[in-house]
Amino acid sequence: MIGNVPYSMTEWEWLTTQLRLRALERSAAKFVTRYTFADLQDEPLSRHFPEALIHCLFWCDTTERLLKKKALRSKHLEFYPGWVESEQRAISEIAAHCPNLSKELDLEKHVVYTILHNYGMGSLAVCDFYRGAVHWRMSLDSIPE
Repeated sequence: MIGNVPYSMTEWEWLTTQLRLRALERSAAKFVTRYTFADLQDEPLSRHFPEALIHCLFWCDTTERLLKKKALRSKHLEFYPGWVESEQRAISEIAAHCPNLSKELDLEKHVVYTILHNYGMGSLAVCDFYRGAVHWRMSLDSIPE
């Protein structure tokens, strides 16, 4: 049989592959999740959150509608924490298959979640979720309190 030769990878490589596959399989026109990962030998993944090893990014039509309406931050927070909790559960379930990594990976410290505004030619961070806190990146002009 073609490809019937065992191939080994590290737990980190397995985790990042599984998360990328999850993101691809769950992608939809109005809700997209993507992951980026720190190269464990290079620069930090984020200058704002230097301990983060995994960056989970969300683009959603809901965010665009809320920004267009200039909805209050409290209205945004009716949606975003649920997205973060759902991905956090998924990461935890996937990491549980890795005996060593599951003990080392701290989902509060090693994962940052970013909600993005897609403006057509790129995107801007609306807010980040890190260590249980929301860090707003867009101004009060864009998202009032």
